[in-house]
Amino acid sequence: MAAVTRNPGAAAVSVAAQRRHEERIAALLEGACRRLHIRPALPPEQVVVVLGALGGSLGLRAAADPATDVAALAAGVMTVMFPEPED
Repeated sequence: MAAVTRNPGAAAVSVAAQRRHEERIAALLEGACRRLHIRPALPPEQVVVVLGALGGSLGLRAAADPATDVAALAAGVMTVMFPEPED
């Protein structure tokens, strides 16, 4: 990522690709939430960005500290991001 940020052209291409990817995932997430009657804590577009950042950070953390319980941390965040379905 550091190398990409030093090159504005590469950064623009990278950001555009990432946004397209996130938009597709957000659309899938929005449809799934609608079918399951779940209202995420944030708009789907923001959920995708937050979970992507969290996943990357937890991966780095687990690599540096294998005792990190990534599954428990991720489950806790998912519980907050996706509360119980509405009636």
